[in-house]
Amino acid sequence: MLLKSAGWHRTANDNAANINAIPAGSPSITTLRNILLYHVLAGRKTAADFPVGTSAQPTQKPASATGVNDNTVYASKVGTSISLNGTTRVVTADVAASNGII
Repeated sequence: MLLKSAGWHRTANDNAANINAIPAGSPSITTLRNILLYHVLAGRKTAADFPVGTSAQPTQKPASATGVNDNTVYASKVGTSISLNGTTRVVTADVAASNGII
């Protein structure tokens, strides 16, 4: 689901056909792009690459012009356990994919 800024209506963008149907130049394209890029770190990072303790990991999402730090993921590593943004626990790390590591 993607929230559109005009009226906060939900739009089903859950498959390629729906995403491709979004008109070029639509604010929804920018929003979707930023959501996806927020979930991408630069380079290949395995769980072992995260330092023990807390760290800030910049994402591929462009920084907001408002100065709000909205393109950083905060990681916390204790032993081999990693949490992101204080609430999301990585259950299975280092899953190899054709376009990187999940």
